Amino acid sequence: MTENETAVSEGKLTPITDPTIPRTETYQLVAPQPQPRIAARSAFATQTNKIEVYRGLSQEKGFSISVRGSGTWVEGRLRGSITTYDYQALYQIYGLERSQSAGIWCFQWKNNSRTDELRKTFERVEQMTFNYDLGFRIQGNDYGMNQFFVGFTTLRVDIEGQTKFFTVPNSASCGAQLPTGGQYPGGFEAI
Repeated sequence: MTENETAVSEGKLTPITDPTIPRTETYQLVAPQPQPRIAARSAFATQTNKIEVYRGLSQEKGFSISVRGSGTWVEGRLRGSITTYDYQALYQIYGLERSQSAGIWCFQWKNNSRTDELRKTFERVEQMTFNYDLGFRIQGNDYGMNQFFVGFTTLRVDIEGQTKFFTVPNSASCGAQLPTGGQYPGGFEAI
């Protein structure tokens, strides 16, 4: 490159409007740290008392990205509303602020699974509608993957055969995912 030439770096986001693109949302088990086994307690443990928490990413809105130039970042915006079980009720178990990352809740659950509080919250929680307005930056990649979905961390709680989904629509809990449910192979950050 000569002194007068400059590197070209530009990009563009286009919303995906094709409803036939298959989406796959995946969830991973958030397992508590193993506790010492007590014979009397384990004798009473049955499948009906089982509590499991899974973590995934909702796929709220899809975009296609086109970039020219290595390391190009493109800005986008995601606005809307989502009806989900009230994640703030889960956050109260550990005294978290509603703007904190769902990852902090998962960390707390792993290290101090408060099953009694979670069971009570699960029984009384109701669905709510939350509005969100999220600005984000996403980086192109060298893998030819140009479609992705922006979404929010969703905690799936399974208790005694019932499942409830708690989506956390804040900027600390957002991310980008491929339509197949895998991680988007480029940079992503909320702004």
